[in-house]
Parts: sequence; structure tokens; C-alpha cells
Amino acid sequence: MVRRFQGYTLVELVVSVSTALILFAVTHALLQSSQKTWNRVSGDENVAGQLLSAESWLRRDLFGASYSALRTAPGPTTLVGRDGDALWFLSAIDPDTGRFMRNDDGTPRWQRNILYYSVIPSSIATDHSGPGIDEGGYEVSHPYKFLVRKVIDQGTLLSDVTSYLEAPVGYSFPSGDFESVNIISRGLLSFQVATEDDLKQVELSIVAANAQEAGKVFPLGSRSLMNPQFLMLRQFTTNLQNRQTLTP
Repeated sequence: MVRRFQGYTLVELVVSVSTALILFAVTHALLQSSQKTWNRVSGDENVAGQLLSAESWLRRDLFGASYSALRTAPGPTTLVGRDGDALWFLSAIDPDTGRFMRNDDGTPRWQRNILYYSVIPSSIATDHSGPGIDEGGYEVSHPYKFLVRKVIDQGTLLSDVTSYLEAPVGYSFPSGDFESVNIISRGLLSFQVATEDDLKQVELSIVAANAQEAGKVFPLGSRSLMNPQFLMLRQFTTNLQNRQTLTP
């Protein structure tokens, strides 16, 4: 007896193709969702790493400082508001040994000035559109700022650091009257400093945003990024009261 092959009916073909299309659509949606989640988490982790690096450097340097030998000032203004604040202080940490140095009478033996400030690199300032958004005196729409650390080989506290607040061209700084310069963090939104004289403490806010995610919603530079959806902040307070009587 010869068996004959019976093909699929039209209804069966339609059901099979529809099921395959539904499975494909669901799989594609899941892959897209996973990719978006990965991109967001990856961007957040990168920004968090930049913030942590900045805090680590600041905490380490401020350990060798005294409140009476510390100053703050407005930082450079590249667009409409300042890029952040400038913070500088004397350090008694020996650059070779890493030890806190003291004179015979117990007072700190000041070694050098350490300066921190945030700034938009000149190359980036001209490459991106948007005039910038001013909020409270700070530019808060361009998340491209660098946090710069300069070491100035002077044992007395500088009264003015305006000449040191230069913007790098890319990652390069013109040679100047400083011992060394480092870019501590990049991709920041702002660096803000507040001092409390009564408590002899410094409050530092290192502000950043997930530029990769924000750029998907609107052109960067066109809106404020001080938005919980994109904003990332690392804020801490350093109390220097234990050295308040140690004058420079």
C-alpha cells in the first residue's frame, strides 16, 4: 500500500507563520530592552567611576591641608556661567615620602599649593552646539568638563590663582609656572565648593550626568542636566577643625 504525503493546510501555514512572527517580535523587543539597559548601566558606571576618582584625589590631598591655609574662588567661565569653582590649599605632604611634615615647633611644614578647578576644554567648547545654560551662576548643560589638579611649587598660600585657571587643548596644557598637572576626572557637569568658617569644614559637590542617555532625549547643551533622570552627584564634607590653629 502506497502512503501519500498530505501537505499543510492554509490555516496551519498561517498559524505557523504568525507564531514565528510573534516569537521574533518578542525576542527582538527583549534584545532591544536588554541593549538599552546595558547602555544605561554602562554609562552610569563610567560616570560613577569618574566621580569616585575625583573624590579619592580630593580626600587624599585635603588630609594634608589646614582650613586656615585654604581658599576658594569662582572658576573659569567658558560659556554663560562658570564651569565650576576653584579650590586651592597648602599641603604639608612631602611629595617624595608621602609623609605629613612638621617644623620643630609642631606646625606644618608647608610644601606646595594644590589647586583644583573644573573647566571645559577649548577644543570641546567649540565642537558642540548650544550656548550653555546658566543656573545659579554655573553652566549646567555641557557635561564635558575636566576636573584639573595642579601642583604649584610655592610654600606660601597663593592669594590669586586666576592665571592658573587655563583650559586644556584636548588633554594638553601649555607649560607654565606649576610643578605638575593632572586631569583627575572628565565628563563632569560641575565642581562646587562651599566652606563653613564656624565648623572649619569644606563641602564639596562633584556633579556629573549620563551624557549618553541625555543625548538621546535632547541635544546636549540645549537644556539643563540638573535633572534626576540623568544627574549623578558625589557630595562629601571634610572637617579640618583639628588643624584650625595651624596657620600658614
